[in-house]
Amino acid sequence: MHSSDHTQRARLIFMIAIFTTIMSQIRLDLYNENFIVSLGPICIPLFIYLFDKVDIIPTAVVSAAFIYGVRLLIHIIQNGSVSGAESLYLPEAGFYVLLGIFLYIFDQLISHRRKLYVYIPGIMVIDYLCNNLELFMRIQLDSTNFHFQWMLIAIAGARGLVLLILLLSLDRYRILLFTKTHAQRYSRLIMLMSKLSGEVIWMNKNMGQIEDTMSKSYKLYDSLLEEGDEERAKAALDVAKDVHEIKKEYRLIGQGLSESITGEINDQMEVTELFTILVQSIQTEIAPSGQRLLVGFDLADRLYMKDPYWFLSVFRNLIGNALEASAPDVCTVQITEHIEDESVVFSVSDNGPGVDAEYAPHIFEPRFSTKIDYETGAVNRGLGLPIVKGIIEENLGGSVCLAPSDHGARFLVSVPVDKVEVLS
Repeated sequence: MHSSDHTQRARLIFMIAIFTTIMSQIRLDLYNENFIVSLGPICIPLFIYLFDKVDIIPTAVVSAAFIYGVRLLIHIIQNGSVSGAESLYLPEAGFYVLLGIFLYIFDQLISHRRKLYVYIPGIMVIDYLCNNLELFMRIQLDSTNFHFQWMLIAIAGARGLVLLILLLSLDRYRILLFTKTHAQRYSRLIMLMSKLSGEVIWMNKNMGQIEDTMSKSYKLYDSLLEEGDEERAKAALDVAKDVHEIKKEYRLIGQGLSESITGEINDQMEVTELFTILVQSIQTEIAPSGQRLLVGFDLADRLYMKDPYWFLSVFRNLIGNALEASAPDVCTVQITEHIEDESVVFSVSDNGPGVDAEYAPHIFEPRFSTKIDYETGAVNRGLGLPIVKGIIEENLGGSVCLAPSDHGARFLVSVPVDKVEVLS
């Protein structure tokens, strides 16, 4: 065993012993001032349940020593001297040593300590036995009195109930914590898949340009070869070959991403859950900038989205477009939904400056953008709305358009009813 493992085990022993000693001060004197009933005995079983590696007997012995020392110290402070207290508190210390021995035997016998319906009754029986032995050390045969036995059963039952409540509460907290963490990871995962789905659409569009570039390179090669310019013809052929290799790698990447996304897009997602995840993700993303996003929903129907990642990508880009237009002000987005002519129609409107009439015909064109960083001269990629258009038309079989609006921009997204499941 490594020294670090020894150190960790020693720390755990002392941590449990200190906690047990503290809890042993929560006490009740039922028989006389010498027979103390406290919450200390539930601590060691509690930690045995919570931790896989607890040195049970050493922990019990150290706990007994700590409790014995604290009892003596308190006695000296209250009475000014030890005055026979050494033997007064020895039975209690013996209780914890016996508790450790019985717990060790019990832990070796049970197959799985996580089974509370076995663990709690076993701890109650051990508690009862140890209390009997402690009481016998104090009053000998009188401890077999019927009244004392019922009292010890009640003590064991009460402490077992407290231990059960604590363990159930901790298990419940652990489940809630896991569920929350899982939900956060799930949200991040589906948002990542949503972003990738948009990029795949753009990659598929670029495949056409790659094919066109390769075709032009071959034509240039043929033309130069006919003119007798072999050197430049060879260069054109090399370009065509390089573009061909790029096309193959690009297609493999796109195919791999598409298969991954398609494999993930099997689970349906309720539209309210989809928008909740989306808005929370975007709000987390823009939090460092100080910009605020307020999103309102007015949904006429309860819908389940059959292709959630495509829908997430569409609405993420539309809301992102609104955020860019309204920065650095508060961005308000209103999303409504209704069914019309076998289509589900979503309206996405914002409180931004809107789209100028001269730009309206071009907003769905790739690389068209009016967003310029005048400090750096960088121009926005202009891919958000083209990605939206590509997903809606090619993957969802619907349509998108810029609709008239008195203020801000308003987009209408229409998809066939068979792309969603309408529950109400």
